Amino acid sequence: MVMEPQNGDIAVSLSASVASAMACLLPLASVSQQPYLSELLSFTLDRLHKEPELLRVDTERIQRQMLEVAVGNYRAFISAADALVAIKEEVSSINKHLESMMCTK
Repeated sequence: MVMEPQNGDIAVSLSASVASAMACLLPLASVSQQPYLSELLSFTLDRLHKEPELLRVDTERIQRQMLEVAVGNYRAFISAADALVAIKEEVSSINKHLESMMCTK
């Protein structure tokens, strides 16, 4: 008994092969974008139409989280910046001292 492929089976197989072929053909900025591209190629047309809005919502959420982290860690950022300035000044002082020692030989 020979089983005929169902329309859904053909569509899934075709969709997978098209996604695979497109992933190889499309030039990307980085390999890290390949999974997202493969995911996009698997979406329905309705889902693709929703993607820009979903990305906008994600962007706004991430920006809010970054702002919360920045505000919550403000003192730590200022302390780190002050420490970096102090370290830079100390290294500069050490370099000057070493140069003066080399010149006096």
